[in-house]
Amino acid sequence: MLTIQFEKQRTPPQIISFGLHLYFGFKLSSRDVRERLREELGFRRSHEAVRGWVQRTNRATRRYFAAPLRHVRRITVDESEIRVGGEWVWLWAALEPTRRVILEVHISALRNGLTARWRLVRGGTRSYVERLSRTIKDRLQVFNCAFPRSTHGLTPALIFIRFYAFYYNEVRQHRTLGGSTPIPTRGATRLQRLQQALEVTRKP
Repeated sequence: MLTIQFEKQRTPPQIISFGLHLYFGFKLSSRDVRERLREELGFRRSHEAVRGWVQRTNRATRRYFAAPLRHVRRITVDESEIRVGGEWVWLWAALEPTRRVILEVHISALRNGLTARWRLVRGGTRSYVERLSRTIKDRLQVFNCAFPRSTHGLTPALIFIRFYAFYYNEVRQHRTLGGSTPIPTRGATRLQRLQQALEVTRKP
């Protein structure tokens, strides 16, 4: 489970979950999510509040990907260039090829950014991880995630793709897996699976 804690958060956890579901599951911008929350649920929140919900996932996703999956014998790794904040940087993705579980995603200004963190093992079906990299690039373009490096570096983009990786693992169904998720999660709809895999709490 991915646990996200908020301080002084006046929005109910169910609304935050729904907002994140719209943002990552339906290619909506933070402004589009703001309008959907107002029209469908009667909640008025700014697009900056929605963006803030995404940014607060940083610690939670770091813990999520710090715990290695057991019985992983092979990984397949892809490296490709991506434009972030007007600069070309390297996007790295490591995938377990049998269940398509994302083991790590990373952005680095240097080409050897992932190999410094992993003992690289080659193998598996490369088409899956290459498709994943294309999907991540597509999400960054759709959400207009041009994060200025002069302000926050690559951190906002890394936060974004890590939460998407969690969404990919436990919420998004895959046709190549018979309509299942890489990490099996119960629930008839994506929102139900997200609410099962995500816990939004307030700090005391």
